[in-house]
Amino acid sequence: MGDEKTKQWLEYNLSLIPKTIEQSRAYVAARGAKILSYSITINGYDSMSSVMCTQDEVDPGTEKARKELEERLEK
Repeated sequence: MGDEKTKQWLEYNLSLIPKTIEQSRAYVAARGAKILSYSITINGYDSMSSVMCTQDEVDPGTEKARKELEERLEK
């Protein structure tokens, strides 16, 4: 890790993680779910893979749930 390029590469990739997590959280929340676990793998410079485990928070079959989902999607 003494290599300056490796340090810059790692810092750059790590700086992308908060935005990636926030975008994923918003995407999942807009569909009435929440993230239970989240795993990120750095594949290379500017390349990451993520795996999420989510749970639906509402029953999409009820009228109330449909209305809540529509309201979230409008935001």
